[in-house]
Amino acid sequence: MGKIVDKLPRWEGEILEPPESKKDNGWLAGERPPFNWLNWLFNTIYISINTLDDDYGTHKESSTDVHGVGASSIESTEGSQQKVDNHAGEITGVHGVGASSVASEEYADSVAATAEQNAKSYANTLVVPPGAVLWFSGDTPPDGYLVCDGTYLSKTTYSDLFAVIGTTYGESGENFRLPDLRGEFVRGWDHGRGVDAGRVLGSWQEDKFKSHNHQFYVYNENAEPAARPGNTSRTDEKQSVDTTYTGSSETRPRNVALLPCIKY
Repeated sequence: MGKIVDKLPRWEGEILEPPESKKDNGWLAGERPPFNWLNWLFNTIYISINTLDDDYGTHKESSTDVHGVGASSIESTEGSQQKVDNHAGEITGVHGVGASSVASEEYADSVAATAEQNAKSYANTLVVPPGAVLWFSGDTPPDGYLVCDGTYLSKTTYSDLFAVIGTTYGESGENFRLPDLRGEFVRGWDHGRGVDAGRVLGSWQEDKFKSHNHQFYVYNENAEPAARPGNTSRTDEKQSVDTTYTGSSETRPRNVALLPCIKY
């Protein structure tokens, strides 16, 4: 029995099959894949080549009806061979593409635009992983991104994104919810540091002032003589008063409005 290779080295060890999202996107630049993922890859290649090698040996020794082609089939191929020869010699209208199509500026532009779009989509997938949130200066999200507006999405259709954020921001049946960052300031998750203790990832927080007080006194003008605040040596009449309200409807720093988008 024929063989492609005489001896193929085995590749064993602890193996773990990577998730489908990793198979689709591959490893990113600078990423270190787990050793058991690599073991799975090499072990799979080893098994596949061995299977192919065995099938090749069996196939090579067969001399009749290979792929269902026998003597009667071979005898009837003269007409088909002539058609193939004629087709190979054609220079116009091959598969509906003739000289006018190739020479068309619109056709060339269409091919170039498609190639550019495919290259951008591929590069975008490699550079930015699903679940990454970026801020854009336009009013619509670019290709491959969604506005962080709390929309519910299909867990199946957006499986790569769902694998990252899950139901952290809510779910409804077979749909999961995007984070809603419209009009919000983003704060780094405490994650055990203790500065903003008790928070969970994706939780929302109301505005607050840190506890403090102000002291203000008004002195009776009929007192003899009127004492000034802080003068503890005088006992002139005094009473406390409230200040008037001032300010806006919320507490906020200076800011710029941008469009928050998430990669899917």
